[in-house]
Amino acid sequence: MAFWLETIQFGLTEVKELFSKQEVKKAKSYEAVEAVYEGANETTTFLQECMRKVE
Repeated sequence: MAFWLETIQFGLTEVKELFSKQEVKKAKSYEAVEAVYEGANETTTFLQECMRKVE
């Protein structure tokens, strides 16, 4: 019986760790998307300013 209890406890620990890693990956993915979006906005602003100088 103790073997099964230890096995279940180990399995729950592994599942918990897996979910926490997924949350970290999800957070990093959102950070990456936000960085790309911010870079695109800054590039658009820069190009618009360059085009105004040409006109």
